[in-house]
Amino acid sequence: MMRTTVLGIVGVLAVSPALADAMKIKFASPSPPKAHLNVQVFAPWTKEVSEGSSGTLQVELVAGHILASHRNVFDRVRQNVAQIGWGLQGLVPGQFPRSNVVEVPGVFDTSTESSIAFWRLLEKGLLGDEYKDVKPLAIFSFPPNSIHAREPIATIDDLKGKKFAVAGKLRGEMIAALGGVPISLAPPEYYQSVNRGLVAGFLIPWTGVPPYRLNEVSKFTIDGPLGGSAGMIFMNKSAYAKLPAEARRSVDERSGEVLVRRFSAFWDRIQEGSRKRLGFAKGHKTVAPKGAEKERMIQMLAAVEKAWVARTPGGEKLMQAFRAEVEKVRSGS
Repeated sequence: MMRTTVLGIVGVLAVSPALADAMKIKFASPSPPKAHLNVQVFAPWTKEVSEGSSGTLQVELVAGHILASHRNVFDRVRQNVAQIGWGLQGLVPGQFPRSNVVEVPGVFDTSTESSIAFWRLLEKGLLGDEYKDVKPLAIFSFPPNSIHAREPIATIDDLKGKKFAVAGKLRGEMIAALGGVPISLAPPEYYQSVNRGLVAGFLIPWTGVPPYRLNEVSKFTIDGPLGGSAGMIFMNKSAYAKLPAEARRSVDERSGEVLVRRFSAFWDRIQEGSRKRLGFAKGHKTVAPKGAEKERMIQMLAAVEKAWVARTPGGEKLMQAFRAEVEKVRSGS
């Protein structure tokens, strides 16, 4: 009953009585109904798209696992079970190797920098045909990862020989490059793995700490340019093609770089808010390598980029383009 009530609240935010006769489509968000991204981003966005369509479109936000999970949302949208969805490229095996460019360490410091650069790579055709099966409304990068541990870590040298939980190949390569031992686990497994002493800590952005209560089992953090991970908001291609002209215009005006900027700014707010609230709470010590120590970290991580470039078709050109776009964003262009 409670789940139905919460979903109803989220759904109402996207519905207006004036849209009773409009074309109805569903936006599947696998995140819990009360998740910040549903309340702060998706619910307002669906409402704005609906109200901006001159009465031709009603977008209903369906949060939770009602229509899709994170593991199947890409297929559910392609199958038109939902017409719009958001998900993680890393959970679609073999589909998005070039999109892993945002996971490469040492390139960016914020979600905004990386996400805008990432979207521009797509616009320039540098991501190949990875998104050919859907209509991408936004692609983005989560903020950089941090290394969190239960026992003291203050410098890179403190990582040597310690086991750290990671999700994904590149994260494992980063931990190994910094002297640690990567253990492949999913984020929901991090808490108990640290609690039982199976690992010393884990690699995750600050945005991922509160949802899994990881601050309860980690008291020391090293921040750094440790790469992000790719996400996307996408639409069924046939559903998009069938939209009335005013509805398509409303979707288009609120998608692309406009939506990328909006969503990445949200992630940066959550990242910084969690870092300030938890990283500097009583009993927690957070350090961010600077100067020579930061340069040493970047140099140690250079092998990760080199390996990614070597195994990715067109990797060198893509990496250069990504770095160039990040610099453009930093300079305000």
